[in-house]
Amino acid sequence: MSFEPQQVSAALASGVNPDGSRAAGSADLRASAEEMTKALGAGWLELWYQPKIGSQTLDLRGAEALIRMRHPRLGVVKPAAFMPHISGRLLPALSQFVIAQALADWRYFLAKQRALDLSINLPISFLDDAASFEYL
Repeated sequence: MSFEPQQVSAALASGVNPDGSRAAGSADLRASAEEMTKALGAGWLELWYQPKIGSQTLDLRGAEALIRMRHPRLGVVKPAAFMPHISGRLLPALSQFVIAQALADWRYFLAKQRALDLSINLPISFLDDAASFEYL
């Protein structure tokens, strides 16, 4: 699966990360493996950014990309509710989505605001796969 990043993540476009008040996470609100496959193609996934603040200067140093799912029925779903359903088959596709979207968002920051260091989390299994380096 290959992903074209959105112009900018939905959370970034709003100017503020959503507060998570509708965030799903209880047992009855978990996304299924089938829904995860659909989420990858339907645009339900988005990155939210947690600021990284300098401890001495309190200035913005960067941000860490955090994946969320905006499910049409469940609302915002936290990773703990959908990551366990990510199979080995879907993990590379999810990793590629995160990379593509973070790069698109980084370009947006660079063009519209300022350079910003962005961090992403990738599974070891993605980095162990030689095909991943071809993607990168």
